[in-house]
Amino acid sequence: CRLADAISEPKTSFELYAAAHDFIDWAQGAGDPVEIPTGLRDLDETLGGWHRGQFAILAGRPSMGKSACALASMLRTAGKGFGVLFFSLEMTQQQIVSRALADYAYTDPVMAYSDLKPGRVGETQVRRLLDAAEQFKGMPIEIETRNGLTAGDILARTRKSVEDFKARGQSLALVVVDHLLKVRPSSRYAGQPVKEIDEVSEAMCVMAKSLDVAVLGLHQLNRQVEGRDNQRPVLSDLRGSGSLEQDADVVLFAYRPAYQFERQLQEGDKAE
Repeated sequence: CRLADAISEPKTSFELYAAAHDFIDWAQGAGDPVEIPTGLRDLDETLGGWHRGQFAILAGRPSMGKSACALASMLRTAGKGFGVLFFSLEMTQQQIVSRALADYAYTDPVMAYSDLKPGRVGETQVRRLLDAAEQFKGMPIEIETRNGLTAGDILARTRKSVEDFKARGQSLALVVVDHLLKVRPSSRYAGQPVKEIDEVSEAMCVMAKSLDVAVLGLHQLNRQVEGRDNQRPVLSDLRGSGSLEQDADVVLFAYRPAYQFERQLQEGDKAE
């Protein structure tokens, strides 16, 4: 059956006149203009944070910092008391923990997560890591690292998480999936990559609206972007399917001009 058919939908019809007055009352209120904080000030000012019922995409080429950006953002979202569920279909537990600790212990002198290895962490660094770990205490964030999850598995796990947070007197606000190409497609479209991505994209939209959560999906860009003189990403660079740009409410790109410039310099040195 279709994913949408498997979910008990909340009431979606409404009377426009009454809804318009409810909206005006809400807009005149003293609430925070940022619904779910991203942890990035400029992004919060531009988007108003993440929004329940919406599906956002963060895309980029490998090594552009998609996972690092998403992890830093969700930690700060959880740090503000908003429930977060993170599906890491690529990183291991150790990779996630090392990145999180390095992020929160990132002071002068710089401590990179790649340096967090046995025999390379001194007493001063350990104290900084312990201080960072204390900040995670009680943080409303759940992390799932099981591989091979289908869209249906992600939906079921998210639905359970909604109930778990509710039982603790909290609310699940943000679901992050890293990344969409790692979601195992159903057998329905086996061997049809474009339709497989369509299915995953639709599932993320349905989950956001039906469970009233914000969904952030990480995604890859086509390899062709690296063959252009101007490598700044555009919507058509999203890998796999045009449905992603249609389904997503927001599309963000991770792009590092300095990284591209450094590669160009290296290629120039080799040519000489």
